Amino acid sequence: MMYYFYAPSGEGKSALKTAMLEPFLRNDFRVNMDKKGLLEFLRYSPEERLKMAHDRIDYINQVYGTNFEKPIHVVQSNETIHTKHQGKVIFNYDLPGDKLGLYDEIYETFCSPPCSIIAWDETQKEASGRDSSSMDPRVSSFLQLHRKWGLDILCFSQRSTILDLNIRDNCRIVEIESMRHNYNEYGFIKSTTWRLKVFYKLKDLERYNATGEKTYKSTEFTYMGNVYEHFDSDEGEEYFVYLAMKRGLNFRVRTIINNVDDYVKERPYVPPDNYRKTTKAERRRLEAEKQKDKKDS
Repeated sequence: MMYYFYAPSGEGKSALKTAMLEPFLRNDFRVNMDKKGLLEFLRYSPEERLKMAHDRIDYINQVYGTNFEKPIHVVQSNETIHTKHQGKVIFNYDLPGDKLGLYDEIYETFCSPPCSIIAWDETQKEASGRDSSSMDPRVSSFLQLHRKWGLDILCFSQRSTILDLNIRDNCRIVEIESMRHNYNEYGFIKSTTWRLKVFYKLKDLERYNATGEKTYKSTEFTYMGNVYEHFDSDEGEEYFVYLAMKRGLNFRVRTIINNVDDYVKERPYVPPDNYRKTTKAERRRLEAEKQKDKKDS
């Protein structure tokens, strides 16, 4: 299933994403559900979900004669989540948003293991509803067929109307209404609770926005511990370091990252041209260029 979580910047989107998925990095034996069980992707424990992924890969290898490796967890995210388990630091698998889709000769896509949970943060970068171009077939087909691979896709953005209609019309839409920390006697965070409004269909959200009618169900999600220990709220500063290197700005950075040049080239802040939403004419041109290159070679 697909979910669309939205809230203004700084209101708890990345923290909620981390809180929901961090137990899946540890393959915990119990599920951390929302209070009323409205978020169905959490109905299986992390341990159960990983077993589902491994069983599916065993079946695929047997039927298709493949030899795919098995993942150590099921979390795919375009921003970093990490945890400590049995003395090891475990990170999510990196899946940039512009690499989502089915196979296409023109543009590279990544294939997540079956039964993965994909966290697609700042989804509007790749799927803006304000772009007049149509959604690329490889992406629209991926969104239509993702359940055939056992995937759940969690989209995160800042406003309820900013994403492409192909996504909004097929999601559970979740408004992050508030985030509240609970502190111990020493002033450290011991738990965090998010209050959520869940709209089952886009028309429910539109009617709520137009009339104020309660067309949603409310629930809460609580994470025990300090969620900020599991993600870097400063992620993205690499792009400013890159700017400083190119333009000669003189300031001291808190952390020096190795291979900043390679990092920014591999993960550009602005997505490459024609990677996702293209006009039919642009796609025909790209296909013609590819055919010409084949003939010339």
